[in-house]
Amino acid sequence: MGKKFSEEEYVFVSSKGTPLNDRNVIQRHFKPLLRRVGINEDFRLYDLRHSTASLLLRLNVHPKVVADMFGHSDITLTLNTYSHLTPGLQQEAAQKLSNLLRRG
Repeated sequence: MGKKFSEEEYVFVSSKGTPLNDRNVIQRHFKPLLRRVGINEDFRLYDLRHSTASLLLRLNVHPKVVADMFGHSDITLTLNTYSHLTPGLQQEAAQKLSNLLRRG
């Protein structure tokens, strides 16, 4: 059986067991991956987080679920930060309401 996890230990470490250096990860792994898939190297790791949250909201994942995934204390931060990036949400909401009212 392995050693018990301690809160002081890191989950992701270097081959020597030391904390990962974010610059090394970006230069050695992230930037080459961007080049390989044809994405501009100005794309940041943080942009992945932003894109993921925006796409989840666009896929109609409940904002509370997205807030929990991203460690936000409530959905206000999530919606204020990401929902403006999903054009057409207001139009889509109006269309859904219109469709519902027509059926009723």
